[in-house]
Amino acid sequence: MVGLSATRLVVTLRRSKIGCNPVQRQTIACLGLNKIRQARVHPDSPVVWGWVSRVTHLVSVERVDASAVELPISRRAKRKESQEAKVETKNAQAIKSEPAM
Repeated sequence: MVGLSATRLVVTLRRSKIGCNPVQRQTIACLGLNKIRQARVHPDSPVVWGWVSRVTHLVSVERVDASAVELPISRRAKRKESQEAKVETKNAQAIKSEPAM
């Protein structure tokens, strides 16, 4: 079993995928890159290095420490956090507006 590595790779699309062959376009899509200067964080693994080796002329790669990288929060998680915050504020307002007995 392979353990998690202590480093991550930040892969950035530096050049346009216009004029690339379909295999290179698919590789860029697998890396999660759509726009120029867009960056994605991937684990430092041989699989990712294989993808990067196919499109080295289009991307740049930087190794960073895993603790220094904040992983993006999904839209669903952001929405859930905002809904929970709304519920908490409504509850706090309801408690304040209740008359004392």
